[in-house]
Amino acid sequence: MVQYKRKITEPEREVAVIDEVDVLVVGAGPGGLGAAIAAARHGAKVLLMGRYGYVGGMATRGLVLMLDRMGTDDGEHIIRGIAHELVEKLDSMGAVIYPPKDA
Repeated sequence: MVQYKRKITEPEREVAVIDEVDVLVVGAGPGGLGAAIAAARHGAKVLLMGRYGYVGGMATRGLVLMLDRMGTDDGEHIIRGIAHELVEKLDSMGAVIYPPKDA
């Protein structure tokens, strides 16, 4: 058990409650999006909060999204899940550039 040196008593105050959720995800970049989607798919009421007025982090802000090493050196695809779903959706929209097969 943690032993505290001292305690501070704060005066009573009212705090506005925006919403009540099961899971609060702070950060709306790719990691936060994946966490929020996964929690929601498991039935949780989720609130996703980001610093800016959009989701996606640098993938959106800087148009930089590189999903590297989703497979082995032999080309076997081993990463699945939400990251794979994202790549499939982007590919269906013609928004994916793959490295040359002979590289």
